[in-house]
Amino acid sequence: MGGELSPQKLRVSPEPAVVQIGPVDALREPVQRQLVEILASPAFRNSKRYSALLKYLVERTLAGQAAELKERNIGVDVFDRPADYDTTTDHVVRSAGGEIRKRLAQYYMECGLTAEVRVDLHPGSYVPQFRLRRDEFPDTANTIPPAVVNTGIKSVELGPQSVRRWPVLLGVFSAGALLALAAALLVTHRPQTAVDRFWAPITAPPAPVLLCVGRWVGPPGSQRDAGESPSAGRPADSAPGMFKPPIGAEDAIALARMAGTLQSLRKDFRVLTERETTFDDLRQGPAVLIGAINNSWVLRLTSALRFRFEDAAQDQEPFIGESQTASPRAWRSERNAESRQMTRDYAIVARCWNPETSQIVVVAAGSHPWGTRAAGEFLTNPVCLKELEALAQKNGNRKNVELVLSTDIVKGATGPPTMVAWYFW
Repeated sequence: MGGELSPQKLRVSPEPAVVQIGPVDALREPVQRQLVEILASPAFRNSKRYSALLKYLVERTLAGQAAELKERNIGVDVFDRPADYDTTTDHVVRSAGGEIRKRLAQYYMECGLTAEVRVDLHPGSYVPQFRLRRDEFPDTANTIPPAVVNTGIKSVELGPQSVRRWPVLLGVFSAGALLALAAALLVTHRPQTAVDRFWAPITAPPAPVLLCVGRWVGPPGSQRDAGESPSAGRPADSAPGMFKPPIGAEDAIALARMAGTLQSLRKDFRVLTERETTFDDLRQGPAVLIGAINNSWVLRLTSALRFRFEDAAQDQEPFIGESQTASPRAWRSERNAESRQMTRDYAIVARCWNPETSQIVVVAAGSHPWGTRAAGEFLTNPVCLKELEALAQKNGNRKNVELVLSTDIVKGATGPPTMVAWYFW
């Protein structure tokens, strides 16, 4: 095989990871304990309707009656609908099921990071799925082969022009995928790490993670980085024959790091550029947003956060500002006075529940491409995430977090990311 790749989507398809699920009898007690904890959590304790539905679904499944969990039966048993009610006009069961999925995701972000069992309700089904941590059933692989859940990576989509028009991106991303495959071989029997715990709210929901990466705005040191406004920081469409790759190299490195981490955690994901991403895409499941000024979704979904990117004037560069405080601070990228080369960049890293999309969002966004690369390193580095975990413990272990990172730049290369400001809520 040789020549140009014919598919217009890059696919990374290793052998799917398989997680064994214990038999119902073995799962009964841990699932019942987990159900009690879920119903007592803030996401459920104030809603009799959603608590009653989740309890009904779990108990019927444990009783071996999963086949009876149909929309009409649920409407009659849980919501007191008549036996002949019209399910096409009365959406009570579907609406409640969708709300339960969101509340379960919220629970596993805020309270259930170390839960022994995960309870999921997949779209299109009312039969809950129970997932035990892998080390809970070390001997089940040979006793219950039919009870498996496929959580391997199915495909990674980079859009129609990614393969044909930017070989560099293909090489970077392929390298990340190979590293992830090696990591996946080591993840099977190891203790939980700070990386596992940080990414648990993203990997817990059943939906694939969306990796949304910003568009290309020109090589570092040109256009926007030379002092032009953010809106001008992109190739001129009028330039004949101008080469326009889909995303920038620094963003691609951050993308490869986080895609590799998700793959090592055996989580499905898909990749879209900022231009390809719709609001509906962001509402389908957790998302990781990469880039800042070149990613309008980052600017929109972080606009209400404590640290955010401020609009730069025509003759200024973008910077990070602080709100919701009496003494706001600002972090501006630094340049050498003589050479005008960048010497320090800043970035925002966040993991929070977004009320606009009703999903968990992770942000890795620099004022310039170097900051985005540093943010990607921070979010995949066990040492960095261990430091963040220790800081979170001092701040009440709140699950929503936002950071400002600093990175030094030496001859175009980024140094280790450093936390300079943080906020937990």
